Amino acid sequence: KGLVNTSYTDSLTTQKPYAIIHRLLLHDGRIKYIHEQCRTEFSRDGKPLRSVGTVQDITETKEAEKALLRERERLDSIIKGTNVGTWEWNVQTGETVFNERWAELIGYTLDELEPVSIETWTRHSHPEDLKESNKILQRVFNGELEHYECECRMRHRDGHWIWILDRGSVSSWTADGKPLYMSGTHQDITENKLANAALRESEERFRHLFEKHNAVMLLIEPETGQIIDANESAERFYGYSIQTLKKMHISEINTISPEEINIKLKHANKQNFNFFIFPHRLSSGEVRTVEVHSSPVVVKGKFLLFSIIHDITERTKAEEELKKAKRDAEAASRVKSEFLANMSHEIRTPMNAVLGFTELLLETKLNAVQRQHLETIHSSGETLLRIINDILDFSKIEAGKLDLELINTDLFELAWQSIDIIKYSADKKDLNLILNIDPQTPRFLVTDPTRLLQILTNLLSNAIKFTERGNVTLKISYTPSHDPKGEFHFSVQDTGIGISKEQQVKLFQAFTQADSSTTRKFGGTGLGLLISAQLVQKMGGELKLDSVIGEGSNFFFSLKAKCIKGKNTKQSNFSLTTKTLTENPHPVLDKNEPPPEKTVKSKSRNQKTFVVLIAEDNPINLLLVKAMISKALNPIEILEAKNGQEVLEIMRRKKPDLIIMDVQMPEMDGNEATRRIRQNEFDKNLPHIPIVALTAGALLEERQKSLESGMDAFLTKPIQREQLKEMLEKYLISQCT
Repeated sequence: KGLVNTSYTDSLTTQKPYAIIHRLLLHDGRIKYIHEQCRTEFSRDGKPLRSVGTVQDITETKEAEKALLRERERLDSIIKGTNVGTWEWNVQTGETVFNERWAELIGYTLDELEPVSIETWTRHSHPEDLKESNKILQRVFNGELEHYECECRMRHRDGHWIWILDRGSVSSWTADGKPLYMSGTHQDITENKLANAALRESEERFRHLFEKHNAVMLLIEPETGQIIDANESAERFYGYSIQTLKKMHISEINTISPEEINIKLKHANKQNFNFFIFPHRLSSGEVRTVEVHSSPVVVKGKFLLFSIIHDITERTKAEEELKKAKRDAEAASRVKSEFLANMSHEIRTPMNAVLGFTELLLETKLNAVQRQHLETIHSSGETLLRIINDILDFSKIEAGKLDLELINTDLFELAWQSIDIIKYSADKKDLNLILNIDPQTPRFLVTDPTRLLQILTNLLSNAIKFTERGNVTLKISYTPSHDPKGEFHFSVQDTGIGISKEQQVKLFQAFTQADSSTTRKFGGTGLGLLISAQLVQKMGGELKLDSVIGEGSNFFFSLKAKCIKGKNTKQSNFSLTTKTLTENPHPVLDKNEPPPEKTVKSKSRNQKTFVVLIAEDNPINLLLVKAMISKALNPIEILEAKNGQEVLEIMRRKKPDLIIMDVQMPEMDGNEATRRIRQNEFDKNLPHIPIVALTAGALLEERQKSLESGMDAFLTKPIQREQLKEMLEKYLISQCT
């Protein structure tokens, strides 16, 4: 009564319908089980108008469930209480060995049966069963059967007969092929035999449920595929009468081949539960897609397959339409990604000139206004380049073209790099920037340092962007494992504005920030976190977030990586575990003065004039590279080529010390020109000329193609002056010393 009252009261309060199962006490003292459903209609002002409901008597179903439960519990108890007796038999001498449980099964102790032999066994066996047992044994001895199995009766000490499941096999044979030793088990199955009556009752209950259930049901002979029985729902679904269905083979409604049907039947006969999807033909000729749940049952002592069949034709059509829509969307996404990648590639080339020439101008003497304008151009150009790089990374991830480059990595150095990159932004906002590396963290690991640095830099930059005061902390720790790969833990914590639960749902979506006001106030494309999350996922982790509005956020992830042995892997040689990085290590310069010159000069006493061949079809980029090299290297002679063919022609006349080769050029590209140069060096035993690839492409496969063609290294546009100087130092200056 309390359940009914509470359910009805709650329904009025929540204005939602309810459905409950409860007991009903009749006037004669009997109890009925009731399934009650109720829905209340309300006025516009929320007052209940009327309640409409249904009451269904489910007593028979409940009693059937209870009976089945009692039966199941009884069978479980029998199984748990069953112990097995064991026996060993010398077939030639009749000697036997029994365990204590073997004797207990027939009411004795083993001592009371001594001396034991095969006669002990036969003496307690039922004469009729002994004949059957001997027949089966003879078939085993003749090699017709591999295992012996027989159900037989044995006389208990108290005088009654018990049923034994006797199993065994020949464990060794004589030299002339006769059985020597057999071993096996005795299991008391008396209770199972007595349970047959209860099983028959259970079959009757099953028959009632089978005939009246709304679902389509079939009973199938698993060996032949013959339909043994069908219910009324099957009659309605297939359009055949029950009597007609009982004369049919499953192949007459299942449209798959007979061979496949036999395979499925054999599979179903071996498994306790099976699930299939088949095309079934109705009497009208229409073919419907059905879902078949099949399991073995015993009906009148015979094993059959009990199949419940659901029509899923409409659902299957909807799923196919959904798959097609998904394929179409993925194709559109790939087209979009390829377009973005191509656009980003094209934009990087002019950006190379914008940033490069701006850097060169900033190194000249300027007045305050000129320097301010140029710094603004350079800063805006770098911002645009970061956005382009984000779009390129995003497009590569979507197109499935982003590859990881796993190499030996100094984790501590990488952490310092991420701090150093964003330190200036933290200084501008007077934030405490903290690097916290647990002392037990190995220093060297195998990972993709470029992508890991990108993730940490993105997270740190994001934290600084949304933090006005307090701290931004990068924490790194390590959990060892028995696996060769341990687990490295990274977290970036801030004391910023925080993110609500509602906003967190949208946080890792493309081109999305927490809300539109965030974009207006702080700027950005919203790609950074998405790219970081996808990079972490590609590296085997998951980027997660804990955040409280007004208190700050914590972005964290874990990566499994192999530690590099043989190096100082612990932090004992690292000078910092936890430190607040607030000092500015850069010297103060006059804003209007150019920075100190960093010209790479020859260490040769004779001041060798190096010859550098630049192959670049874009005249602006050619001019920029020439200017950068001329400023970085003195004295220098620069040769120019607009395509690979011109490179080969120049090399017939003059031997350069270094070639900087654009990859994408008309007539002959840089890779083909490099292959021909290397082949010529090999054929004529000429010295190796270093060739550095110059490309606006950032895909790993493009770099790999350049290296495979014979190039020694690569520079990515926009060209970083420091990287260019390192190349000159490596391939020119170091060769003179």
